[in-house]
Amino acid sequence: MKTQTEKILNILRIIAWIGYIGTIALTIIVGIATIYFISFSDADFTKNVTISDAKLSFRTLKNDYLGRLIFYYILFLIKTYFVIKIWRLAKDALTNININNPFTSDTSIIIEKIAHLMIVIGVMNFIIGQYVIDLEGLITNHFKYNFSPDLSYIFGIGIVYLISQIFKRGVELQEENELTV
Repeated sequence: MKTQTEKILNILRIIAWIGYIGTIALTIIVGIATIYFISFSDADFTKNVTISDAKLSFRTLKNDYLGRLIFYYILFLIKTYFVIKIWRLAKDALTNININNPFTSDTSIIIEKIAHLMIVIGVMNFIIGQYVIDLEGLITNHFKYNFSPDLSYIFGIGIVYLISQIFKRGVELQEENELTV
């Protein structure tokens, strides 16, 4: 009979797999759509894109801001790479965890890597947000500076880092316990 913890771990394993595969699929879909937009779409769409009261056609965006749009796309791909890596690490940690002996150095290292990658993604979110605001300012000629970091994300990073340190200490205690026995 499975314990409640084992059931929860199985559910989390499934969620990690869904997140991992879903992020890869989303990246591929966005990649194909972006490449189509940049490369193949020469038709002037009937609907305009509205950015802060400025109506622009897709052709205008492509012709005037192509370099900036490609840079934004590259930032998006880099961020998505780190998100995929986090999902893969979470999937690996949940797959390798042993309910009878959960405090292993491998699991501790994986959780610490996840915390570090979350810090990188948090910084990238800030950079991408500022870049979008600057791009919007170029298009509309209304420049503004907006510093509003997502505090919930920072809080989440802190919790994951705290858990990684607890796991690290658990590994140390377990190794000391094995040596004394």
